[in-house]
Amino acid sequence: MNLKSRTTQVILIMLVWAAALIVVDRVKNVRVPTISEAAMGRNTPQVTVVLNHYCCSGCWDTVAKALEQFPWLGKPQKINGATTTAAWLQTPATIRTAQVQYGGGLVASIPADQMGSVDLAKLDRSIRDAGLVPQQIRVSGIPQFKLIAHLPHFCCAACVQGAHDVFAPDNPAAAMKLMGEIGVPTVDKAGQTVTMEFRGSADAAQFERYLVETGFQPDSIMLLAPVAK
Repeated sequence: MNLKSRTTQVILIMLVWAAALIVVDRVKNVRVPTISEAAMGRNTPQVTVVLNHYCCSGCWDTVAKALEQFPWLGKPQKINGATTTAAWLQTPATIRTAQVQYGGGLVASIPADQMGSVDLAKLDRSIRDAGLVPQQIRVSGIPQFKLIAHLPHFCCAACVQGAHDVFAPDNPAAAMKLMGEIGVPTVDKAGQTVTMEFRGSADAAQFERYLVETGFQPDSIMLLAPVAK
């Protein structure tokens, strides 16, 4: 066998092997149809969940199953592309690379008649209980709305002040403002709630992280939006 024939044979073997790998990948990792967030419509109330690890159909099935318990979510659809934020750009390069390679997310509409039932803390817990961690839980498509975090432990004036100070503009710990935030929070000791008002969009996961890092664990984060007439 001459050199030319041997080279041709090697190339053919490589092509066959590559084709076989593609077939196996397609069978083992079924592609979920994707959609851009904008395709849902700017005026469509929706929740977008971004995960740093969301690599295949197994991850999709896990999250989709976790979301089945929420009647206030429409049918989820996988979204294209990774989301970059100022905080994301500050993470180590190796982690950013992993997030770009393996990260992803989904978006689902919020039916108008279910708006008062949206509990974003429960959504977060359901995904974590399934073994994955939401990096962002964004609410959008609503001109102006509030997120109301209920804090089971809220026993004294220091608790109230602590919950208020973490979001105060002159507090160094709150130097990175929440997306879409309007003004300062309303803290209700009797109702054990911290309420933030937002315009356009908000990241409920970031809102919850601020409270958790201050020492509080919300047991619910409810959405309060004007009822469309």
